[in-house]
Amino acid sequence: MADFSNSVLGVSGASGYVGRAVIAGLKARGAKKIVAITRDPSKIADIEGVEARTGDFGKPETLDAAFKGIDRLLKTYNVAALVGPTMPPAWKIDAVNGDQISGGGAGSLAAVSGYPHLTVPMGLVKGMPVGLSFIGPKWSEALILSLGYSYEQARGLGPGPRFLPSIEEAPEIAPHLAPVRR
Repeated sequence: MADFSNSVLGVSGASGYVGRAVIAGLKARGAKKIVAITRDPSKIADIEGVEARTGDFGKPETLDAAFKGIDRLLKTYNVAALVGPTMPPAWKIDAVNGDQISGGGAGSLAAVSGYPHLTVPMGLVKGMPVGLSFIGPKWSEALILSLGYSYEQARGLGPGPRFLPSIEEAPEIAPHLAPVRR
């Protein structure tokens, strides 16, 4: 298992429900140095031993370093890797009105840059799955895989998959999806 005690880890979305869970999980697994990136650092003032920094993925000007490269972001904040929710909790499919996705996540930062990114299952929020992203500097695949593996080993088995009936088959939905006969 990776030794988090000498690593500085950055957690995005730190003041939210999932971000706080990420911080608690990392601390429980031995992380000593956590930089929390959040829209409002005052919202995490109650979390002991965490350095809060202002940043909002919805406002690029607050993440100037991030948009000049992940390497610079990691160097600026002196972190080994970024750790945060990949996306908000999974949303329920709405076959009539379309899916409603609320918010963004850490995964998009690595996706547009091509940098090493690993997503592992983190758990459930209100019964819906949430992924945890590990993002590192270029050529850090071994580090990212090690962090993800260590997290999964410490977390243990998560909830198993559930196979629910398709919403398209629900009596109140099916008529709306039936082909129109002309």
